[in-house]
Amino acid sequence: DGTPVKSAATDGTPVKSAVRVKAPRGAFTEASASAVAAAKATAAAEGRGPPVDMNEMVKAHDDLINVILEEEEEVIAAHRGQIEETMELVKSEMALLADVDKPGSAIDQYVDRLSRVLSQKAESIAKLRERVATFQTHLREEEVLSRTVGLH
Repeated sequence: DGTPVKSAATDGTPVKSAVRVKAPRGAFTEASASAVAAAKATAAAEGRGPPVDMNEMVKAHDDLINVILEEEEEVIAAHRGQIEETMELVKSEMALLADVDKPGSAIDQYVDRLSRVLSQKAESIAKLRERVATFQTHLREEEVLSRTVGLH
């Protein structure tokens, strides 16, 4: 509905400005200032919206660049962490296979442990994918804002 709201990002850092927008299926989500600015710039460029305030676009672009620089390091660190976690999980899978190959091993214990390991791997990958998706969204917004302010 375009109502300004105060909020905090999912990591607890305050969001400078956000606008509540209606999402599919009646859910509400908050759009960052850069997402709103990029949407305005796109609408204006396509002739579907009013001309943009260039000062607003430059500020949104500058703020977004700072976010991207922080996120870049965070995504790389998260990727490294996910690889380390995966390596540990692979080691436990190898031990799991060694145990199940022994005569008289309990297949039900093997399957339970395997299920837990697979769940951990899936959760680890899902968390990283979410971070990467957010970063990609910000990179796309930056491209739009860069074109709008004349940097591309």
